Amino acid sequence: VDVASHVDSPVAALKQQFSAVEEQIKSAGQVTPGVYSTVKKLQKMVESIIEPAILESHAADQLLVLTVFREIISCDAQYKKFLAGDKSKAQAALKSVKTEWTHCGGSVEELKQKYAECLDNRDVLVRHNNTICCQEYAVCSSPSGYGDCEVVKLESGFAGCNYKDMTGEECFAHAKSLVAPLEGYFASQDKKYEALRFECAKFTAATKAKVAECAYLQEAVNAKVTQANEQAEEFNEAAEHTEANCRTACSDYKECRAKTISAYQKVVGPCETTSSYGGGDCVKNRENDRKSEWEATQTIACLLKHYCTGGKFEDATGGKFEDEQVENCKASIDSYHLAVTYPKVPEEMPCEIPDCGRCPGCDECVDRPYYQYETPCYGSALEEVPVCMEEPECPEWCDGEKPTTAPTTAAPTTTTTTRAAVHLEVGQYTDSRSGTFEKDKELNEGGINATTRAAVHLEVGQYTDSRSGTFEKDKELNEGGITHAPKTQTFSKAFTQKPVVLAGVVTMDGGHPVVPSVEGLTATSATMRLHEPECYDDWHTTETLAWTAMEAGIHETDAGVKFEMGSALVSGGKVTSTGFEVLLEAAKKNEHVKGSETVGFMAIPAGDGTIAGRKYHARLTPTEMTEAWRTYSFPATSNPRVFAGMTHNGGDTANLRMKGLTGSSLQFRVHEPSKCGWDDKHPGKEQVHLVVLEG
Repeated sequence: VDVASHVDSPVAALKQQFSAVEEQIKSAGQVTPGVYSTVKKLQKMVESIIEPAILESHAADQLLVLTVFREIISCDAQYKKFLAGDKSKAQAALKSVKTEWTHCGGSVEELKQKYAECLDNRDVLVRHNNTICCQEYAVCSSPSGYGDCEVVKLESGFAGCNYKDMTGEECFAHAKSLVAPLEGYFASQDKKYEALRFECAKFTAATKAKVAECAYLQEAVNAKVTQANEQAEEFNEAAEHTEANCRTACSDYKECRAKTISAYQKVVGPCETTSSYGGGDCVKNRENDRKSEWEATQTIACLLKHYCTGGKFEDATGGKFEDEQVENCKASIDSYHLAVTYPKVPEEMPCEIPDCGRCPGCDECVDRPYYQYETPCYGSALEEVPVCMEEPECPEWCDGEKPTTAPTTAAPTTTTTTRAAVHLEVGQYTDSRSGTFEKDKELNEGGINATTRAAVHLEVGQYTDSRSGTFEKDKELNEGGITHAPKTQTFSKAFTQKPVVLAGVVTMDGGHPVVPSVEGLTATSATMRLHEPECYDDWHTTETLAWTAMEAGIHETDAGVKFEMGSALVSGGKVTSTGFEVLLEAAKKNEHVKGSETVGFMAIPAGDGTIAGRKYHARLTPTEMTEAWRTYSFPATSNPRVFAGMTHNGGDTANLRMKGLTGSSLQFRVHEPSKCGWDDKHPGKEQVHLVVLEG
């Protein structure tokens, strides 16, 4: 309602005409017929025009207050709906998945325990098996297979026969009597040998069965490990998604509250002006003015009624205005019905970002060798090898034609040999994609293929604004963030020469435009700071900024993908498969950049992989980037560090800013320096060239 047009003009007219009536009554000393007619018109003006207009204005203002207040309530209702709906459902789903993972993890541990017990029993059987079978070998060895058996020398057999006095039959009988006592010995040894052979066969079968059982348990454990790891991955991805959604909902809720409360305060006051019917949208001023006008018009209406009923302008003493009557009129006026109700803004609901935690993965079971327990019974290959033994390493003649007669093997003996110390080093090029190996325990990560690659010296770090809840402070290499003041970062390992240092995308904790720059660079450190355009004060609050350093040249990722790290001296952009153009922009319109700058760059094909064991994700966004915030996702990455550049489709000076970084998403926008003559409405849509490195 336009209060000025509905109330101000009629009230002013009423006051003017009432003054004229007072003058006429004062002159005549009473209400004449002509004055009476005018008084009636004024009364009608009050009742049919002014009073409805004031009441209508009051109703409109009350509706405005309640409408704006309902916007605040709507913010609360929307956030309550999220808490009761999406967040509650997500947390219930997470609980279900974690319960399954916990049960699966418990099954893994049970199976691992069974597997360990199986290996222990297997090792005991192997030791017994080898001991028994080697005893069998020792009892009887012969060139035909088991070595030389015992030889009984019967020297007295032929010496004890007197061929002159005894016949042949007598000599044979005599000789037989001499060897008769040995029959029991040979029978006993044969029985012992057969018993050992039976025991060897028994332990051989038991060992084979136990080895097969352990192999089956190992497969069962690893299958359950795979299942548990899949559930852990599902939980971790859902946890990150839930936390990101809660963070976004919380941010939207706070932004909604701030916006609607600001609008409400503009309506309800305190007002910026006290002029009549002033204050713009401020209802408080209009309410006070409306009450004043109501009281004034009602006082006039009361006096008009008094005059129409024979009231006089002068009192009994004559020549004096009826002050008592005026006070009586004012005392009868009530303006409480014109009071506007201002609902109290409810307290902001607590906005908590849940820490859903993470499920660690399970390690697969790896068989432990048991061949170390074998007793080396055989010095060389035999015609027949006992089944209880793993076949020994073949001698040299194994690679050619096997000799017709196996080498003679002496019975086992125990000797002591002095050996020189052996210098042995063991390492491994480990494919980090495989779940078989434990990445953090490998001496040389990254795997190997047909091409031997030189090691890449890559360093990645971040100046982290500790006020931000996005990053984990205790894991940051350089805490405290970065400002306009130069800050030096020492590399963990010195480069052989000055490296190329790339600065990441600056966050937007401060509203002024800003670009990062490398102020000083050596083989051991880099000094960086934030620069504001010359139209600003070059003082900037703390921001978060990632950085990476690598020697210039052609490098390869761990999978053999070639990429280039380099720098160029430029004074003035498109990207092709062989190169790109770089443009330096002036802060102000119609200005040109003076001098030149050294610009570092990384040129790498779009895709995913690892560099020196660190994950990377190279992406090209759609050509849609403007001054509006846009969200982009990337594969889940631990401590992501963001580096990006953008095209130059829009002619306005601008750079890229970032917020809302999580382990799998972020938000970008194009930021123009509005104080330098730009409107922060970017005229073209840009494409972002994005690289995310694992910190």
